[in-house]
Amino acid sequence: MTPFTQMKFVPGINKPIVASEIKKFRSFIFNVHGDTATAPFPQFSINEEPYDVKRISETLKPGIAEEWLLINPNQAVHPFHIHIFPFIVKSVESSFRKGNPYQ
Repeated sequence: MTPFTQMKFVPGINKPIVASEIKKFRSFIFNVHGDTATAPFPQFSINEEPYDVKRISETLKPGIAEEWLLINPNQAVHPFHIHIFPFIVKSVESSFRKGNPYQ
């Protein structure tokens, strides 16, 4: 791994990414489990693996365009952020219906 002091930082993306530039597709399912008998409570998972702040489950290569699909199958809000790599949000979709707290 490149030491932080040797990393080269560049400004964010300054041009659109075209489909032919996308070299990899990844999907991530963010979930919350509410087992009150299990600590910590609640339990968070990514792709059905328990969230672990010490685990690095994905690595990226600078300069390689990827398309990511982020899925939240429940009503809990999941903050999401990426360190270092710039990104463009292609779309945001939701099944949330205003006025219906159960949908």
